[in-house]
Amino acid sequence: MKNILIVLLFGFYSLAISANFDEKLTIDNLVDEYKTYSLAYCIEENYKKMGIDFKQLPYKDITLGFIDTDMGVGFGFNTQPTNVLDEYIEMKTGHFYQPAHKEGDMSSVNLVIYHCAHFYESQELKDFLKKQIPLRMQKN
Repeated sequence: MKNILIVLLFGFYSLAISANFDEKLTIDNLVDEYKTYSLAYCIEENYKKMGIDFKQLPYKDITLGFIDTDMGVGFGFNTQPTNVLDEYIEMKTGHFYQPAHKEGDMSSVNLVIYHCAHFYESQELKDFLKKQIPLRMQKN
């Protein structure tokens, strides 16, 4: 009974949030939303590799789930442990946590947020999303 109540409350919460979006999301809108998703994923995953798991903090950021579930096309809704978008982001950005230089003063610093922001702005990401979003929409 408790589980049913939790599911219903989450459903109503999602519905209430979704109701705030009056305009129908176009491909361009979804590309913009998934660029934000990609930025958040890039930062979260690289920080996790450095020992900081955002999901273990007292306050949880739900950006990824909000975009993919409530606003998006559900790249995460499959039976695989990962999805094509997360795999792409990992392939392109999974090394950003590594130090900028192998030796010297810069051997203990990186540019995670800087590189993730550049990835967010890249034409390559935009082109990938413009190709993948319509494909995912056909599957739904």
